[in-house]
Amino acid sequence: MLGSRLWPRVFCTAANARLARQFTTTRSIRTSGILTTLDIPTKAAPIITRRLSQADDHSVDHEADQQFSLNWRGATPQTVLIIKKANDTNVDSALARISQWLHTEYPQINIVLEPPVFDQFHSTLPFVHKIPNGMHTEYSRIIDFVVTLGGDGTFLHVSSLFEKQVPPIIPFSMGTLGFLLPFNVRDFQLQMRRVIEGSATLLPRMRLMYSRFKADGTLDKSGGVNVTNEACIHRGTYPHLTTISCYLNNHLLTTSVGDG
Repeated sequence: MLGSRLWPRVFCTAANARLARQFTTTRSIRTSGILTTLDIPTKAAPIITRRLSQADDHSVDHEADQQFSLNWRGATPQTVLIIKKANDTNVDSALARISQWLHTEYPQINIVLEPPVFDQFHSTLPFVHKIPNGMHTEYSRIIDFVVTLGGDGTFLHVSSLFEKQVPPIIPFSMGTLGFLLPFNVRDFQLQMRRVIEGSATLLPRMRLMYSRFKADGTLDKSGGVNVTNEACIHRGTYPHLTTISCYLNNHLLTTSVGDG
């Protein structure tokens, strides 16, 4: 299994084998016509195993040695979270198409939207679910995989929603930048089927845990923060250059002087 700091990004390169869909039903709490996630069962962790490389050179840089296989334990996932870029009509249209297709092809899968996005779409997509306000832990409890529609910023936003391990992500490129996004939204049906039916390949991504210590060496009570891609430590309003020492497992790596 992947450790708590491995962030899998889905690469669907395995054979397009189709498993028989097992239809289950989940009853969701409905309040004034709004479906919430409170009665969706807690997810079952999928089986994630390292793919065996056929290459003779098993170096750490070999792409096949960094890929993992995804298996939903003989069933289909029960809940998907769709994250979208804001204020983009093309993205809005793509979210509606994907949601309608999922609801038709896999009616047993619950579709969850972030609260502001749910408020925008629930009148036209009455089958989507909303995570109640203030219940941030629901993301980790029920979400089996995530679909992102946007750019790199949308993709990286997912990291802030999960305190520990992030579920597999299918990132569709619909933003300004797309360095982290391998999939075209025109192929969403093919890519979604491969993930749902367990024939996808995962490429793990590592997250770091950032914690802030006070001058006396005690840990700041605000707790740790997950860092994806990069973190910036800036001097703020302090007028002088700052000396930053970087340690790994209590061993000094390097020291730099700068404004951030």
